[in-house]
Amino acid sequence: MAWKLKLFFSDENTDYLVVSDQLDAIRNVNLARILCGNSDTIDVIQRSSFDLPDPFLNPRVLCTNLPTLNLEKWKEQSSCSVGNTQLNVGTSGRVSPCKSCSCMTEGPICSSLRIPNCFMLISTFPLELILRDEVCTVQCSHALHGFASVSHQSSKLVRPTN
Repeated sequence: MAWKLKLFFSDENTDYLVVSDQLDAIRNVNLARILCGNSDTIDVIQRSSFDLPDPFLNPRVLCTNLPTLNLEKWKEQSSCSVGNTQLNVGTSGRVSPCKSCSCMTEGPICSSLRIPNCFMLISTFPLELILRDEVCTVQCSHALHGFASVSHQSSKLVRPTN
């Protein structure tokens, strides 16, 4: 059974999309748990159900101590959370000055935005948000450097009093 699951879910089977959290949940459950869950009379079973019980190598355990399949991993999402931004499934949005994300049922898919005019970006978003965004700082380093030196010089100007 494990071999078939591995073949079915791990190969490049594009008809069924199983995300890594779902694969981890499947790998967490073994045949002993499935036998316990589908039987009215089994309360104790060896961990490796195909092997003979052994007090040290394959001890018998309570069925309630075996991990169950976490079905939460298959629950459809109604929204995605990226940083401080919430997006509904099927929508896209800017999550930072230079990054956009789309919310899919499998989770968010994000990409960097190409910034054609860094000076427009600086006039649109607060400087501290731009400086925290690595994509912005890489694409607009020349503008940010120039902007920082201009703002530094203007802060040194002393206005005459009348």
